[in-house]
Amino acid sequence: MYNINVMRNDVKAKLGNNEKITREDVTAAMQVAQGSQHTDDKVLYANVKRAYKAQREHSEE
Repeated sequence: MYNINVMRNDVKAKLGNNEKITREDVTAAMQVAQGSQHTDDKVLYANVKRAYKAQREHSEE
């Protein structure tokens, strides 16, 4: 299992750089949110999930 800090930083960097979000990124964000008591991590998960869904919908058009 990755370190939660590493997973958090990887996902934040992808969001910040507007890179493509993968299913693995969503899973990593979920693991960070579940392993942390910080509200920011739960917000990060919601943002990653929203970005992933938007990218999937955009690619289907």
